[in-house]
Amino acid sequence: MANLKELGLSSNNLTGSIPPEIGSLRNLKVLYLGYNNLTSIPPEIGNLVNLEWLYLGENNLTGSIPPEIGRLANLKYLYLSYTKLTGSIPPEIGSLRNLKKLWLRFNNLTGSIPPEIGRLANLRGLRLDENNLTGSIPPEIGNLTNLEVLRLDENNLTGSIPPEIGSLSNLEFLWLWDNNLTGSIPPEIGSLRNLKELWLPFNNLTGSIPPEIGNLANLRELILDGNNLTGSIPPEIGNLRNLEGLRLDENNLTGSIPRSFLNLLYMRYFYWSNNDGLCAPPDDEFQGWINRFNPGPTCISTVSVEESNYELPTFFTLQGSYPNPFREAVTLQFDLPYPAYVDVEIIDMMGRVVYDLSDVSLSTGWAREIELHSPNLAPGTYLYRLNVDSPEGNSTHTGRFVKIQ
Repeated sequence: MANLKELGLSSNNLTGSIPPEIGSLRNLKVLYLGYNNLTSIPPEIGNLVNLEWLYLGENNLTGSIPPEIGRLANLKYLYLSYTKLTGSIPPEIGSLRNLKKLWLRFNNLTGSIPPEIGRLANLRGLRLDENNLTGSIPPEIGNLTNLEVLRLDENNLTGSIPPEIGSLSNLEFLWLWDNNLTGSIPPEIGSLRNLKELWLPFNNLTGSIPPEIGNLANLRELILDGNNLTGSIPPEIGNLRNLEGLRLDENNLTGSIPRSFLNLLYMRYFYWSNNDGLCAPPDDEFQGWINRFNPGPTCISTVSVEESNYELPTFFTLQGSYPNPFREAVTLQFDLPYPAYVDVEIIDMMGRVVYDLSDVSLSTGWAREIELHSPNLAPGTYLYRLNVDSPEGNSTHTGRFVKIQ
């Protein structure tokens, strides 16, 4: 059997240890022993220097992953999921420079994620979920620029999400949920233009939702529930035209749900309960939209400081414009923490002011609106600028919309 290249014995109810003599099959390229009742991995497996595919998942393997696996220089696929392996992930795995998929999920692995994993430049899939891993996510993971799947969920990881994750330009699935991660969501995540699923729930994340998330044009699911996120929902989320699912429930978000959410035409579910300061715009169009999912508190749009004790905005938040794109009229919406005079300017892509509206007087409140009726604009993309003059001082805020035929 010295010339054997493939050995497949899966689903045969095999028991006992994998025999160390298997290490003598030096020409072996594929070893598939999954779906049995095997109990241990011999260190001699490190002698299979030509091995490209090693599948030992769905067994009763115990003990640790032998560091000798790091000698398998030609290995492309390593599957050790759904076993009972313990101990730490050996740093020697970082020597597997040809590895494309590393699947170690659903074991009892402990310790930290070795930074040496950052050497696996060809890695496309990394699944370490459903273990007992601790420590922080190593920033070296940002070196895995070919990575498409990163799942570290259901562990006991701590610390912050490293901003280096924003370097994973090919990433499509990022699942970090059910850990003990802290700190804010790094804005660098907005660089992951191929991302389809972002799951960060059930951590201890704080701070605001970065508006850069609105750059994730291919995102289908954004799951952020069960954290301690604060501030308002960035209107840029309305740019996620492919979004199908959004969970923001069980946080500390405040303000009005942005009207830009009306652009989310493919949304199948949206959860936003258990955010004491969050409310929905009161107009019929938005109420009809939100009632398709989960109705909740409605913003009071005409409240004044003297007439009500309703909690008012504490800072200016530009919610966006609707409809966007528009044909004849467009409405700008924002939360106003003080009475103010607002000037509106529309600027074309050449930097020219092509429309202006001066001294619109508005009182304090959520979801304040300025409607621009039939501005004489050619079809195209425009910036709009709000100049806010209030007792608190002057400030300027900008957004973008599109005029169509």
